Amino acid sequence: MPLAYIINFAGEGDDRLDRLYNQMVIVGCRRTPRQDFECALGELVEVAVRSLSPGINDPFTAIQCVDRLGAILRELAGKKYPEDLLRDRGGIVRIQRRSVTFPAALDSAFRQIRQNASTSVPVLIRVLEALLTIAESAEREADKGALREQAEMVWRAAQHISEPKDLINVKNRLEKLRSIL
Repeated sequence: MPLAYIINFAGEGDDRLDRLYNQMVIVGCRRTPRQDFECALGELVEVAVRSLSPGINDPFTAIQCVDRLGAILRELAGKKYPEDLLRDRGGIVRIQRRSVTFPAALDSAFRQIRQNASTSVPVLIRVLEALLTIAESAEREADKGALREQAEMVWRAAQHISEPKDLINVKNRLEKLRSIL
């Protein structure tokens, strides 16, 4: 599958241009965290989800993953995203790319963890605490909306908690997050 089409208006057969673009692309048989941000998130999520499986039941590992994901997303929340369309000086689109957005990264980071942690009070609480930390850096309304949506989904997942005091702990963090957002 082609990664890009190069149109050289200056002349045909410019090997320097081909070499330059080939140096910018790495092709391999699998994704790597160093080259692919979404791959790095996915690996942390996979470790967290596996640690929550009934056969392993290791909430400590899941919490450690949530902490790392929270730190990554806090940094991402404060960043300006590159444009998907790159234009030349005349305003003509020359490159179209797919950028990672904060709402998509947030959902990728916490969706499966939330789904698998509905009976793990400490993990649900830590997800809300991570969302609190991330919210301190969020400025864009779309990012704040994504954080609100994640928090509400955590709250709905927590409705399976049978101990009233545990549910109050979850609700207190949710209320704190709502007040920040």
